[in-house]
Amino acid sequence: MCGKVLRWLRILGYDTTSPKDHPNEDGITPNDDQIIRICVSTYRILISKDAEIIRKMQEITEKNLKTESNFIQKFHIPEYSRINSGNQFYPCLLLRSDEIGINMAEIYLHFHIELEYGIEIARCPKCNSILQKITKPNVDRDKIPSSVYEYHSDFWQCSNKNCGKYFWIGTHFERITETLKTIKDLYAIKEL
Repeated sequence: MCGKVLRWLRILGYDTTSPKDHPNEDGITPNDDQIIRICVSTYRILISKDAEIIRKMQEITEKNLKTESNFIQKFHIPEYSRINSGNQFYPCLLLRSDEIGINMAEIYLHFHIELEYGIEIARCPKCNSILQKITKPNVDRDKIPSSVYEYHSDFWQCSNKNCGKYFWIGTHFERITETLKTIKDLYAIKEL
């Protein structure tokens, strides 16, 4: 999956994974066939700029549909996406752009994801773990700028102890919201 897209989907609250999250015992990331097996066994949608892996995922989907008629439904893709896709619907998408706005719009148009941001639903963009609201006295002041601690009263922390990254509603929140608005305006995206 593309790194920026991965982070944006996590920010929007989507549970995502990357080949980098699944190294073997030697630390080597999975190859295409292994990535597809991970997607199929965990019912994850595959998003990539690699046309070959997308083609392989489509072939695997067709093979699975012959033995398991409800295979696509297990991916938790909105019914609207499947009905309005015309031909066979696949749990994968080939991205062709390097622009995050274009990619997010394509994902929205294909899978009808929500393009709404809220810190309460966001996941850690670094590790995908859930964010937990914490009280200001429990914030490790060594891990955030002192001006942020003084100015803000609401904080969230990544629930993964190996990550533990802190978040607050600051200028990045405004940039995320503005970027999502630009994407919606640019592509005239209306919520379903």
